Amino acid sequence: MQSEGRKKQEICRAIYGELEQLLPVIYQNKANPIELKTPVYDKFEVEFWHLPEELTQSIRRVYTKFAEANRLLNATETVQTMIRGDLWYNYLPNDIIKLQEQLKTYEATLTKENVNRGTVSLANPPEANNSQEWDCFICHASEDKTEIAEPLAKMLQEHDLKVWYDTFTLSVGDSLRRKIDKGLANSRYGIVILSPSFFTKNWPQKELDGLAAREGAEGQKVILPVWHHVDRDHVLKFSPTLADRLAARTGEGLENVLSKLLQVLVKPNRDVMGRQRVRAGADTILSETSSQEQNFLKRLIEQFSDIQLLLHDFRDHLINPDMNELLYSLGASGRILLNMSSETTSKKLGVEAQLIELSEILEQLESHRFYIGSKSVDEFGEKAQSCNAVLSVVFDQVRKHVQGGSLRVYKELVGRNIDLLRKQWDRRQRYFESASIQRLREAFRRYGFLFYRFGNYPEAEDFADGGQSLRTLGEKLRNLSSIQKYFSYGLGTNPLVVIEPRFSECAQLMDQIVSEIGR
Repeated sequence: MQSEGRKKQEICRAIYGELEQLLPVIYQNKANPIELKTPVYDKFEVEFWHLPEELTQSIRRVYTKFAEANRLLNATETVQTMIRGDLWYNYLPNDIIKLQEQLKTYEATLTKENVNRGTVSLANPPEANNSQEWDCFICHASEDKTEIAEPLAKMLQEHDLKVWYDTFTLSVGDSLRRKIDKGLANSRYGIVILSPSFFTKNWPQKELDGLAAREGAEGQKVILPVWHHVDRDHVLKFSPTLADRLAARTGEGLENVLSKLLQVLVKPNRDVMGRQRVRAGADTILSETSSQEQNFLKRLIEQFSDIQLLLHDFRDHLINPDMNELLYSLGASGRILLNMSSETTSKKLGVEAQLIELSEILEQLESHRFYIGSKSVDEFGEKAQSCNAVLSVVFDQVRKHVQGGSLRVYKELVGRNIDLLRKQWDRRQRYFESASIQRLREAFRRYGFLFYRFGNYPEAEDFADGGQSLRTLGEKLRNLSSIQKYFSYGLGTNPLVVIEPRFSECAQLMDQIVSEIGR
């Protein structure tokens, strides 16, 4: 006869497993909610008396929301929209993850009390290695696992690379979302296998969004695309920016794909965080000729600048996918600052504690739950104010120690990026006519963060306004990337009608900056 302890474990693990199955279903069907089947819950519902009352209530609360979502599926279009934007996509995943943590905690106590040592625990999966970092994360659709993803992962491992691949990395009882988030945050690069199957799945696309947010936050290449049974036109419909990137193609053979990836993955001169050192280029003033301490300080300035800009007008970025991008970018910056807090320069300057505090606040902002009404937005605003208060103090402290580099190089970088932005703007009508207007939005976002960073670099103090024109340009461009204000439009509507008058303000600022740098 099964002991009561084992019966409790069976219930915890069964419910945990069902939640793990339901979470990707919710993400993959965020645009069109479907009925959620809960056979495991139905099986154990009458036996919840085995579990602590608080845990029982949490389980019933989550499954009641499932039932409510199912009930509203046939409701009016307005209610459908609420399901997609709030109950379905925002509440349910957070509630699932929170309940999974409760199940893991309780199941761990049962393991200690009455389970043989060989039993796997939800809270302590075997061979856990929380300090592991990976060279690459493989993002793929399940249909491409056998033909391309798994063979490629094994080939990369044969070259002594640490590969985050679900079959290698996930253990029994792992939280899928948390493990994936850790893999995304702690991998140097993300190999994205773009295929017809990939474009039909929301779960791998969510991983791609996370990698793209990291690129924006860190200012360097993270995504390594691999085209599998697709061509440029196919990719262009999905993402113009990905279509423009140099990609490896499986049609040329897996060995050829491996060779191209190794050219990026296997290189010397990794920085102390395990990433490739950033060389002087089109979007950074970091230099190998500067001291390690000065490059560290400038990397801090870049992260601080990104956080300031993300929080500057957050209320205009609260519609998905813009909101998810905002929250993930804040979390990504927090994880980067946490890593930087352990570096020698951080301790030498006495900013270690402040960086840790900032990372904790940013983690809270990333996990903030928005719901209908203004209260949750105001609560987020209060957290943002706390973040800015801490940020202001440590920002001032860092500025005292950072030194400017070559003013000539700095001005060339500013001028070159103004030219590049103008070229993007000149293509605006072509983007609209080819249904690629999102490419313009991506340009606004990228250059917004870039110019805001430029405005905070020490070299900006040479400007008559101390770099304020660059920061203002960054703020205006970032705001122009708002889906809520400028890119949420109906069929037959041309968003350029609204965007063009606002961009003229940016053009005036660019003329002012060009005059300042003497071009």
